[in-house]
Amino acid sequence: MSETVAQTGLDDASTVATLHALNAHYIRALAESNTAWYADWLSDDFVCTLADGRRIDKTEFLHRRPKAPA
Repeated sequence: MSETVAQTGLDDASTVATLHALNAHYIRALAESNTAWYADWLSDDFVCTLADGRRIDKTEFLHRRPKAPA
């Protein structure tokens, strides 16, 4: 196996690990009603497709998220 192919495999593994970590944070933020996490981590061009097919932007998504208890 060439060094380039081996490195690509390592890069892929690192990327997958990063995606798993971000997904875990995403789910934790949902469970904890942590709107601030979403505000910080979602891109400004974020779009969410709702169950009925409607699409909402980041601002509407954040507005719909429950606020964390004080």
